[in-house]
Amino acid sequence: MQQAVARVFGTTVNVDNQTPDFFVAGDFNGDDSVDLAVLVKPAHRRLSEINSSLANWIIQDPHRAFVPPKNQTVVILPPRTEPEHVRSGQLLLAVIHGFGKERWRDQRARQAYLLSNAAGNALASARPSQSLQRDFGVFSSQRDVIAEQLGGSHGVLYWTGAAYAWHPESSRKRN
Repeated sequence: MQQAVARVFGTTVNVDNQTPDFFVAGDFNGDDSVDLAVLVKPAHRRLSEINSSLANWIIQDPHRAFVPPKNQTVVILPPRTEPEHVRSGQLLLAVIHGFGKERWRDQRARQAYLLSNAAGNALASARPSQSLQRDFGVFSSQRDVIAEQLGGSHGVLYWTGAAYAWHPESSRKRN
């Protein structure tokens, strides 16, 4: 897992393994290849590389992701927002999309995201809940979601087809 993070992000981030559940694997984007999500922090003096417009990853806040209205055939996209920037010491969730038979371990697996305001506790791979499917609509393919505790709330991170988005879930039932 450390090798995959180093392969994709080089020396710009460090794995934060302070909790027992600091990483999780699942097919988060629904392409039948297992992906990896792992807690990381920016490496000392590497913020300019992390935040570079030429970086090989996308920095995103799932709380600000555009989620198209369900069951609507024509959707008007919102105006573009300013790019997200990583701050010193910020805990992030790095997601590496898998590729081929080796999945996230494949040397060619390079599609990656750094998710801000999304690094929680109790990371787990789960199936989309009925609540998420009711709010988002039917997913175009089977996929997993990243279930977690974030700021005292239980919720999931899910792939919309263009970005990762946050969906709060009931704390009583975990799917």
